[in-house]
Amino acid sequence: MGSIRTWCLLAAVPIAGAACAKRLTPPADLDRNARTFIAALQRSGVDSALHRAQFTGNADTIRSRLAVGQALVRSLALSSITPIGWTTFREPGVTRFALTYEAEGRDSSAFLTVTFLRSDSASPIVGFGWQATGGRLSEQTAFSFRGRGPRQYLFLALAGLALGLCLTGAIIALTHRMGVLWILFSLVGLGQASINWTTGQSFFEPLRIQLLGVGFMRGAVGPWILSWSIPVGGVLVLVKWAFRWEPEVKPPASPPVAV
Repeated sequence: MGSIRTWCLLAAVPIAGAACAKRLTPPADLDRNARTFIAALQRSGVDSALHRAQFTGNADTIRSRLAVGQALVRSLALSSITPIGWTTFREPGVTRFALTYEAEGRDSSAFLTVTFLRSDSASPIVGFGWQATGGRLSEQTAFSFRGRGPRQYLFLALAGLALGLCLTGAIIALTHRMGVLWILFSLVGLGQASINWTTGQSFFEPLRIQLLGVGFMRGAVGPWILSWSIPVGGVLVLVKWAFRWEPEVKPPASPPVAV
Protein backbone atom coordinates (compact mmCIF):
# COMPACT_ATOMS: atom_id res chain seq x y z
CA MET A 1 0.00 0.00 0.00
CA GLY A 2 3.02 2.23 0.03
CA SER A 3 3.04 2.43 -3.76
CA ILE A 4 1.38 5.29 -5.56
CA ARG A 5 -0.97 2.86 -7.31
CA THR A 6 -2.47 1.64 -4.06
CA TRP A 7 -2.44 5.13 -2.64
CA CYS A 8 -4.72 6.33 -5.43
CA LEU A 9 -7.03 3.33 -5.02
CA LEU A 10 -7.83 4.43 -1.49
CA ALA A 11 -10.65 6.45 -2.98
CA ALA A 12 -12.64 3.20 -3.05
CA VAL A 13 -12.24 2.60 0.69
CA PRO A 14 -14.82 4.95 2.33
CA ILE A 15 -18.03 2.97 2.08
CA ALA A 16 -16.35 -0.28 3.07
CA GLY A 17 -14.64 1.53 5.91
CA ALA A 18 -17.90 2.90 7.18
CA ALA A 19 -19.46 -0.54 7.17
CA CYS A 20 -16.55 -2.36 8.82
CA ALA A 21 -15.37 0.25 11.27
CA LYS A 22 -14.75 -0.95 14.81
CA ARG A 23 -16.31 2.19 16.21
CA LEU A 24 -17.28 5.58 14.86
CA THR A 25 -14.68 7.66 16.72
CA PRO A 26 -11.12 7.00 15.47
CA PRO A 27 -8.02 7.11 17.72
CA ALA A 28 -7.59 10.69 18.93
CA ASP A 29 -3.98 11.16 17.80
CA LEU A 30 -4.62 9.81 14.31
CA ASP A 31 -7.79 11.86 13.99
CA ARG A 32 -5.89 15.01 14.92
CA ASN A 33 -3.11 14.31 12.43
CA ALA A 34 -5.57 13.46 9.66
CA ARG A 35 -7.45 16.72 10.15
CA THR A 36 -4.17 18.65 10.18
CA PHE A 37 -3.15 17.01 6.90
CA ILE A 38 -6.47 17.84 5.23
CA ALA A 39 -6.34 21.42 6.50
CA ALA A 40 -2.76 21.83 5.22
CA LEU A 41 -3.76 20.49 1.82
CA GLN A 42 -6.70 22.87 1.63
CA ARG A 43 -5.07 26.05 2.93
CA SER A 44 -1.32 25.78 2.37
CA GLY A 45 -1.01 23.53 -0.65
CA VAL A 46 0.62 20.34 -1.80
CA ASP A 47 4.09 21.01 -0.37
CA SER A 48 2.74 21.60 3.12
CA ALA A 49 0.74 18.36 2.97
CA LEU A 50 3.74 16.39 1.68
CA HIS A 51 5.80 17.49 4.70
CA ARG A 52 3.25 15.76 6.92
CA ALA A 53 3.25 12.45 5.03
CA GLN A 54 5.59 9.70 3.88
CA PHE A 55 4.28 8.65 0.49
CA THR A 56 6.45 6.30 -1.55
CA GLY A 57 6.65 6.17 -5.32
CA ASN A 58 7.46 8.57 -8.13
CA ALA A 59 7.61 12.07 -6.65
CA ASP A 60 6.14 13.80 -9.72
CA THR A 61 3.24 11.36 -9.89
CA ILE A 62 2.52 11.77 -6.19
CA ARG A 63 2.58 15.55 -6.51
CA SER A 64 0.26 15.59 -9.51
CA ARG A 65 -2.22 13.21 -7.89
CA LEU A 66 -2.18 15.15 -4.68
CA ALA A 67 -2.86 18.33 -6.64
CA VAL A 68 -6.05 16.70 -7.95
CA GLY A 69 -7.11 15.93 -4.38
CA GLN A 70 -6.28 19.48 -3.34
CA ALA A 71 -8.47 20.86 -6.14
CA LEU A 72 -11.38 18.74 -4.94
CA VAL A 73 -10.96 19.76 -1.29
CA ARG A 74 -10.71 23.45 -2.18
CA SER A 75 -13.73 23.26 -4.47
CA LEU A 76 -15.86 22.02 -1.60
CA ALA A 77 -15.29 25.15 0.51
CA LEU A 78 -15.40 22.85 3.53
CA SER A 79 -17.84 23.64 6.29
CA SER A 80 -17.45 20.41 8.27
CA ILE A 81 -15.47 17.15 8.35
CA THR A 82 -17.19 14.26 10.11
CA PRO A 83 -15.63 10.83 10.79
CA ILE A 84 -17.80 8.03 9.40
CA GLY A 85 -15.59 5.05 10.18
CA TRP A 86 -12.12 3.58 10.45
CA THR A 87 -10.59 0.21 9.76
CA THR A 88 -7.38 -1.57 10.74
CA PHE A 89 -5.21 -3.95 8.72
CA ARG A 90 -2.60 -5.79 10.75
CA GLU A 91 0.75 -6.61 9.19
CA PRO A 92 3.93 -8.02 10.76
CA GLY A 93 5.25 -5.35 13.11
CA VAL A 94 2.84 -2.61 12.02
CA THR A 95 -0.86 -1.79 11.85
CA ARG A 96 -2.43 0.11 8.99
CA PHE A 97 -5.25 2.50 9.95
CA ALA A 98 -7.64 3.93 7.34
CA LEU A 99 -9.71 6.85 8.65
CA THR A 100 -12.67 7.92 6.53
CA TYR A 101 -14.41 11.29 6.76
CA GLU A 102 -17.42 12.90 5.15
CA ALA A 103 -16.36 16.39 4.03
CA GLU A 104 -19.26 18.77 3.45
CA GLY A 105 -19.24 22.06 1.58
CA ARG A 106 -21.85 24.54 0.52
CA ASP A 107 -23.26 22.58 -2.41
CA SER A 108 -21.41 19.26 -2.46
CA SER A 109 -19.63 16.68 -0.36
CA ALA A 110 -16.93 14.01 -0.63
CA PHE A 111 -15.39 11.09 1.21
CA LEU A 112 -11.79 11.59 2.30
CA THR A 113 -9.62 8.70 3.52
CA VAL A 114 -6.30 9.18 5.31
CA THR A 115 -4.17 6.06 5.89
CA PHE A 116 -1.56 5.68 8.64
CA LEU A 117 1.10 3.04 9.16
CA ARG A 118 1.48 2.69 12.93
CA SER A 119 4.48 1.05 14.55
CA ASP A 120 5.99 1.27 18.02
CA SER A 121 7.95 4.40 17.11
CA ALA A 122 5.79 6.43 14.68
CA SER A 123 2.50 6.71 12.79
CA PRO A 124 3.22 8.39 9.44
CA ILE A 125 0.56 9.16 6.83
CA VAL A 126 1.11 6.82 3.88
CA GLY A 127 -2.09 7.23 1.88
CA PHE A 128 -4.74 9.75 0.95
CA GLY A 129 -7.86 9.06 -1.11
CA TRP A 130 -10.99 10.93 -2.11
CA GLN A 131 -14.34 10.28 -3.72
CA ALA A 132 -16.83 12.97 -4.67
CA THR A 133 -20.44 12.16 -3.73
CA GLY A 134 -23.79 13.39 -4.91
CA GLY A 135 -24.96 14.47 -1.47
CA ARG A 136 -24.76 13.83 2.23
CA LEU A 137 -24.35 10.22 3.31
CA SER A 138 -27.35 10.46 5.64
CA GLU A 139 -29.51 11.56 2.71
CA GLN A 140 -28.19 8.91 0.32
CA THR A 141 -28.80 6.10 2.81
CA ALA A 142 -32.13 7.32 4.19
CA PHE A 143 -35.01 4.84 4.17
CA SER A 144 -36.97 5.72 1.06
CA PHE A 145 -39.03 3.91 -1.59
CA ARG A 146 -37.72 6.14 -4.36
CA GLY A 147 -35.49 4.29 -6.81
CA ARG A 148 -35.80 0.92 -5.09
CA GLY A 149 -35.93 -2.24 -7.16
CA PRO A 150 -38.02 -5.45 -7.05
CA ARG A 151 -35.52 -7.15 -4.73
CA GLN A 152 -36.01 -4.56 -1.98
CA TYR A 153 -39.79 -4.85 -2.21
CA LEU A 154 -39.58 -8.66 -2.18
CA PHE A 155 -37.51 -8.60 1.01
CA LEU A 156 -39.94 -6.12 2.56
CA ALA A 157 -42.89 -8.39 1.75
CA LEU A 158 -41.10 -11.49 3.08
CA ALA A 159 -40.18 -9.63 6.27
CA GLY A 160 -43.81 -8.70 6.80
CA LEU A 161 -44.88 -12.29 6.13
CA ALA A 162 -42.30 -13.67 8.58
CA LEU A 163 -43.41 -11.25 11.28
CA GLY A 164 -47.07 -12.10 10.71
CA LEU A 165 -46.45 -15.86 10.90
CA CYS A 166 -44.41 -15.53 14.10
CA LEU A 167 -47.08 -13.47 15.86
CA THR A 168 -49.95 -15.59 14.57
CA GLY A 169 -48.23 -18.80 15.66
CA ALA A 170 -47.53 -17.41 19.13
CA ILE A 171 -51.15 -16.26 19.57
CA ILE A 172 -52.52 -19.65 18.48
CA ALA A 173 -50.09 -21.50 20.75
CA LEU A 174 -51.16 -19.28 23.64
CA THR A 175 -54.90 -19.48 23.11
CA HIS A 176 -54.89 -23.24 22.53
CA ARG A 177 -52.57 -23.88 25.48
CA MET A 178 -49.89 -25.68 23.51
CA GLY A 179 -47.30 -24.85 26.13
CA VAL A 180 -44.59 -22.27 26.76
CA LEU A 181 -42.06 -23.98 24.48
CA TRP A 182 -44.36 -23.74 21.49
CA ILE A 183 -45.03 -20.06 22.21
CA LEU A 184 -41.31 -19.28 22.43
CA PHE A 185 -40.54 -21.37 19.35
CA SER A 186 -43.13 -19.40 17.41
CA LEU A 187 -41.49 -16.08 18.26
CA VAL A 188 -38.14 -16.79 16.59
CA GLY A 189 -37.04 -17.31 13.02
CA LEU A 190 -34.19 -19.51 11.82
CA GLY A 191 -31.52 -18.24 9.42
CA GLN A 192 -31.26 -14.63 8.31
CA ALA A 193 -31.60 -13.16 4.82
CA SER A 194 -30.56 -9.50 4.76
CA ILE A 195 -30.55 -6.74 2.18
CA ASN A 196 -28.85 -3.36 1.99
CA TRP A 197 -31.86 -1.12 1.41
CA THR A 198 -29.77 1.46 -0.46
CA THR A 199 -27.75 -0.73 -2.83
CA GLY A 200 -29.90 -3.87 -3.02
CA GLN A 201 -26.98 -6.12 -2.06
CA SER A 202 -28.25 -9.20 -0.23
CA PHE A 203 -26.68 -12.00 1.78
CA PHE A 204 -27.82 -15.01 3.81
CA GLU A 205 -26.54 -16.36 7.13
CA PRO A 206 -27.97 -19.82 7.89
CA LEU A 207 -26.72 -20.09 11.49
CA ARG A 208 -28.70 -17.21 12.93
CA ILE A 209 -31.77 -16.93 15.16
CA GLN A 210 -33.85 -13.76 14.94
CA LEU A 211 -36.59 -12.63 17.32
CA LEU A 212 -39.97 -12.20 15.60
CA GLY A 213 -38.39 -13.31 12.32
CA VAL A 214 -37.57 -9.79 11.17
CA GLY A 215 -34.90 -7.14 11.71
CA PHE A 216 -34.48 -3.51 10.66
CA MET A 217 -31.33 -1.77 11.77
CA ARG A 218 -28.84 0.93 10.96
CA GLY A 219 -25.55 1.95 12.53
CA ALA A 220 -24.50 5.48 13.37
CA VAL A 221 -23.91 5.98 9.64
CA GLY A 222 -24.51 3.90 6.59
CA PRO A 223 -27.53 2.22 5.00
CA TRP A 224 -30.52 0.53 6.55
CA ILE A 225 -30.30 -3.27 6.66
CA LEU A 226 -33.59 -5.18 6.39
CA SER A 227 -33.62 -8.87 7.29
CA TRP A 228 -36.08 -11.73 7.63
CA SER A 229 -35.87 -15.29 8.92
CA ILE A 230 -37.77 -18.47 8.24
CA PRO A 231 -40.61 -18.66 10.83
CA VAL A 232 -40.32 -22.41 11.35
CA GLY A 233 -42.00 -22.37 14.77
CA GLY A 234 -44.92 -20.25 13.62
CA VAL A 235 -45.50 -22.46 10.57
CA LEU A 236 -45.40 -25.67 12.65
CA VAL A 237 -47.93 -24.24 15.11
CA LEU A 238 -50.26 -23.36 12.23
CA VAL A 239 -49.88 -26.85 10.78
CA LYS A 240 -50.47 -28.44 14.18
CA TRP A 241 -53.55 -26.30 14.70
CA ALA A 242 -54.97 -26.70 11.17
CA PHE A 243 -54.54 -30.48 11.01
CA ARG A 244 -55.22 -31.23 14.65
CA TRP A 245 -56.58 -34.72 15.14
CA GLU A 246 -58.89 -35.68 17.93
CA PRO A 247 -60.07 -39.26 18.43
CA GLU A 248 -63.68 -39.75 17.62
CA VAL A 249 -65.74 -40.22 20.79
CA LYS A 250 -68.61 -42.64 20.30
CA PRO A 251 -71.66 -42.30 22.49
CA PRO A 252 -72.11 -45.11 24.98
CA ALA A 253 -74.26 -47.97 23.72
CA SER A 254 -77.84 -47.96 25.02
CA PRO A 255 -78.74 -50.89 27.24
CA PRO A 256 -81.05 -53.40 25.63
CA VAL A 257 -84.70 -52.73 26.20
CA ALA A 258 -86.66 -55.66 27.63
CA VAL A 259 -89.86 -56.49 25.77
